[in-house]
Amino acid sequence: MRKVAKIAAAVVWLVLFASIALAEDSSGNTLDSNSTAASGYFHASGPSREEIIQKIKKEQENYWKKPLSYEDLKKRQLVEKVPNMVLPGNNTTGYRLVPYRIRRNRWDNQITFTASEYSPANYQTDFLNPNQASFSDIYGTSGLPLLEGSYMIRYNFTLGAIGLEAAYGFYKTNSKAPAEIGNAQLSAYEDRIGLRYIMDTIWREPVIAPYIMGGAYQFQYTEQQGNAKLNGRTTFAPYWGAGALFQLNWTDANASASGYEEAGIENWYVFTEGREYLSSGQTSERDFSSPFSLSVGLSVEL
Repeated sequence: MRKVAKIAAAVVWLVLFASIALAEDSSGNTLDSNSTAASGYFHASGPSREEIIQKIKKEQENYWKKPLSYEDLKKRQLVEKVPNMVLPGNNTTGYRLVPYRIRRNRWDNQITFTASEYSPANYQTDFLNPNQASFSDIYGTSGLPLLEGSYMIRYNFTLGAIGLEAAYGFYKTNSKAPAEIGNAQLSAYEDRIGLRYIMDTIWREPVIAPYIMGGAYQFQYTEQQGNAKLNGRTTFAPYWGAGALFQLNWTDANASASGYEEAGIENWYVFTEGREYLSSGQTSERDFSSPFSLSVGLSVEL
């Protein structure tokens, strides 16, 4: 029995040594992940770490050259993450927006409401000989300013913004000389289209943004005296102007941040500008040109 036990023990040791020998390569080194054989094994089973990294870099470069479309995002089950443009605050400063030059988009919009002291000083009425009295003598200063609303689409770039603007306005004035012309009334609707260059990148925030503007305008008018009425429309004539926007965001940084997140409002402005309406040069129509006149208003950038 002792001889049988010794033989069994020898067999076990022999099997153990055989297993160890099979796990070693011909040079006597144990296989591991750093050996040539192991490296060959891992490479044969899939791409190497370097190849995976290069593939990811290549995909990233392609994304920069050609961003994924909505269909691509949906197909790959990806979600486009919009950068957060609101900075965290504290009890002292509260929330605030990322600087304007960083957060604004390439394209945006601006809506403006304007009140102007415009007056068609060269307008000549049909109800009175022009040699008897001028427009200022007949109508004087209007009790209602030229009220105007406008929409502008803007292209933003490093040196500011260029905008294409369309506007619609209303003007009305009543006779101040009833003895000469009776209770006459002049009302007119303005159509205006033009370009505007805004210098809103001078500072990190457009605290003050000067601008220049120019384009064309026309008026559709009605002048009435008793039962007599005169209607007409002028041809387009040029105008130009200059002014400055004054940002209001700084008055309440928390409200500005909330407005940006909830409604996409970039900036609130008040502004003042001077504008001159030039004559069309057509002697056969009414002249609605005006000397340089002051305008004020409110504007919102979206």
